[in-house]
Amino acid sequence: MSKGVFRQLLTIFFFLPIGLFGQFSQLQLDCSTVLLMNAKTGGIVFEKKGYELCYPASLTKIATALYVLDSRVDLDQMCLARADELVRVTEYDKMLQLDTIPPHQLETNAVHMYIKDQEVLPLRNLLEGHIMSSACDASNVIAQNLHGSVEDFMQHLNAYLQKKGYPNTQLLNPNGLHHPAHYSTPLELARMFKETLKFPCFRHWIQSTHYFRPKTNKQPAKKMFQINRLVKKGRYYYPKAFGGKTGYHKQAGYSLIAAAEFQGDELIVVLLGGHDPVQRYLDAVKLFESAFMQTKVKRKFLQAGMQPFTVKPMGSKKSIKTWIKEDVFIETYPTEDLDIEQKIEFKSIELPVKKYEPVGWVHFISSTVGPIKSVPLLAANDVNPMLLHTFLKSLKNMYAGCLPYTNRYAVGLLVILFIVLLRRYFLKKRQPFIK
Repeated sequence: MSKGVFRQLLTIFFFLPIGLFGQFSQLQLDCSTVLLMNAKTGGIVFEKKGYELCYPASLTKIATALYVLDSRVDLDQMCLARADELVRVTEYDKMLQLDTIPPHQLETNAVHMYIKDQEVLPLRNLLEGHIMSSACDASNVIAQNLHGSVEDFMQHLNAYLQKKGYPNTQLLNPNGLHHPAHYSTPLELARMFKETLKFPCFRHWIQSTHYFRPKTNKQPAKKMFQINRLVKKGRYYYPKAFGGKTGYHKQAGYSLIAAAEFQGDELIVVLLGGHDPVQRYLDAVKLFESAFMQTKVKRKFLQAGMQPFTVKPMGSKKSIKTWIKEDVFIETYPTEDLDIEQKIEFKSIELPVKKYEPVGWVHFISSTVGPIKSVPLLAANDVNPMLLHTFLKSLKNMYAGCLPYTNRYAVGLLVILFIVLLRRYFLKKRQPFIK
């Protein structure tokens, strides 16, 4: 057995006591705040303080990246760094002067790319530094260039998060430096991470072990490295993980958000309040393995056959009754807390409708990640149009057939004129004869 394989097995099994697979409450975890989500269903597999407000530290950078990528900006645009967003103060001085020092102002002990005043860098490379190195100066330069100032950027970012459905998140800076009014929840952080995973460039960044800071007008090219040790060869490498983001400051403790995949299943873990920088990786592996070792269960959401959903098309006396061919199941983990609602959507229906014809869908929507499954609704009965509906439809088709040869408005005016003349004729006939 190679040394690398042995280390992987050691990480997975030595720190996960035998017999505790699937028993999350018995796991010894260093982090005080935990949330484990099934990324496919949005169900919560395990949580401890998972819905409470927390200081997100550098997990904030996930929200910033989501907003930037969802704005569809040109990642190859060049960004100019300015001195006012690169000034550093001590954490102590910043805490003493919360009212006068901006929340985004850099701290001397934070992680930086050491960007210089008037240095020009592509947005793509700044985002790599922002995510992979957790560089706080890169975050400020991104914000300043996209909206003119970090303050304006934060206004747009918070408005975006509220619109997207993150009501318990308020961010005062793009990098996660501490401020008492800068907060989110593990649940909303997991949802943001899930949303950001839809961008291929983001997936590439969180999986990569390094990137290259290009040569600029101020500095030579330099190789930079990924911070997340779950994806780097070594003692804490976890082969099922495909990326994540670390974070730390004194008030938040050591934090981590990470995703792992095994046999088609995908999980997201959020960990905060850790006391040791390496224990967060071990906690993540314990949680991932405990879930992956569970036997999945199938939960029935709809039974095959007749359904209570009906629709009455315009032009018909009868309603269309509906049915589905098969029982509807959603596969989940045994401990998963699933919050799913049904939404009925009917097609634009053209009469007549024949039995077994598709007329709509039942959508199953997770409150956490959105639509997860759709099932066709079929007509359970024949529905024919009324005679008047058939006549009006024929007239409509005749009118449509005339359009290539006549003016639409001219035809309309002729119809109106005909109705007016016909009305006058009948009114005149009704008038009594006076001798």
